[in-house]
Amino acid sequence: MHPRGALVDELRAIGLKARLAEAGRPERYVVGEGWGRRSGLLIEICGEPIRWVNIVSKSRGQQTQYTNIYVIPGPGILEEGWLKTVRVKTIPMFGRVVGLRWKGKMVVSLIRRLEQDVLLSQILMRLKENIEIRSDPEFGCWSLVSLQHKFDIRTARLWQPAPSAEKWECYKTIARHLLGHKGT
Repeated sequence: MHPRGALVDELRAIGLKARLAEAGRPERYVVGEGWGRRSGLLIEICGEPIRWVNIVSKSRGQQTQYTNIYVIPGPGILEEGWLKTVRVKTIPMFGRVVGLRWKGKMVVSLIRRLEQDVLLSQILMRLKENIEIRSDPEFGCWSLVSLQHKFDIRTARLWQPAPSAEKWECYKTIARHLLGHKGT
């Protein structure tokens, strides 16, 4: 796991205006808590469609998993739903990845919009990035989570590094699709 604030430095290194949010900010509790997860750190990002990164932890026995949840506030989110990327393979389970689809409980027009962005799909496939998106009408936001974690054998922790500049651009593209979609 990164030392406190290291993720802020890594986000700044890819050109973002990131800073630790003050303690007690309500955004810290917007997404990520519940089902055994606790919010540990909130990072504010200025001038981007993704406004916060909430780092949450979940203990699984002696192992702790840390997840970066990217929060995208947006008006007009009317119902709760989720989407995740699914890799299309030449042979199920073992084949070569030949495509990417979005699967979940969300309006079809949003799924279609994401699937029609061929460049986004190609980059996500090349980066081997698996994404999950959730809408939260109670708090008026979307959350975006990368499903990849790294394991630190010394501390028995699963954690996520900061995204590369290329991954961040993919996250921003997804955020623009979410914010530009009507009828969610």
